Amino acid sequence: MRSTVIVTGASGFIGGRIAYYYGSLGYKVLAPLRTGSRLLLPNQNIVITSYEHMGDFLHGKTSLAIIHCAALTTANSNDENLIYTTNIRLAELVADWVKTYQPTILIYLSTVSIYGEIRESFLRVDTAPNAPNSYGLSKLTSEILLTDRCISQNIPISIVRLPGTVGYGSHGNIISKIISTILSYKIDSKAKKLLLSNPDRLFNNIVAIDSLLDYIYLLIREAGSKPRTLTTLLGSTMPIPFKDVVDYIASSFAVRNLESFSWTGLESSSFIIDPSHAILHGFTATSTTKSLDMVKFDICNPPGCC
Repeated sequence: MRSTVIVTGASGFIGGRIAYYYGSLGYKVLAPLRTGSRLLLPNQNIVITSYEHMGDFLHGKTSLAIIHCAALTTANSNDENLIYTTNIRLAELVADWVKTYQPTILIYLSTVSIYGEIRESFLRVDTAPNAPNSYGLSKLTSEILLTDRCISQNIPISIVRLPGTVGYGSHGNIISKIISTILSYKIDSKAKKLLLSNPDRLFNNIVAIDSLLDYIYLLIREAGSKPRTLTTLLGSTMPIPFKDVVDYIASSFAVRNLESFSWTGLESSSFIIDPSHAILHGFTATSTTKSLDMVKFDICNPPGCC
């Protein structure tokens, strides 16, 4: 048995995929879940516990990583105050674990939502936040809280700011919605249409789940050689017009018409992600079309299917 990894949010898409990934590699994975939650993907090496009883499984464990994914989002709640307080409480709990268990590294999965209203054409890791919503503010505040705790304990921390992360089990982001609409339309031509905008704007706001898993593995493996505090922003390379993204997804799933979509003709704010800083620190960024290919493969070959 390899080292222990704590993964929060293992009932959700990203946390669930990370927990399954490390369980499949032979690590002991501790997955604290809220009452009533269940694992996204079961594995014999994943141990389910509650947040309150984490310590029961960690006596004498000194070689471990903490990967904090759990969060309440706008996809799960309309209560802005609840979103903020829940995510801050989770960060405070993880900060206590950092002090108590002295992990080899803390990886905190944050979000592009911390930037708020993005007015620049290019989003870079050092772009200043501008009026983020309650979810984005809670993640930004948690970044600061967890960084301060790790610095005080001399523990490495890697903050990974994510755009739309997509694969089998994903939901909520625009690529997942497009894929879901296309697959629904193949079954029922009267399925509800999806309203889209910005057909000619360049798009690379996507990370395939496998790219994220590889990057997290690298961050843990190279924790001793990376900066003690590292914040990166992920995205794909080689942006393409958004209408081409939709066409590419449709052709990938053998859909020859796009009657399931309606373009508004209105323009909304959009931006291109600059992943160069993450690439400098080991992230293997793929082109937008390659990312979409990886997503299709993941959906058609779900983990644990064979």
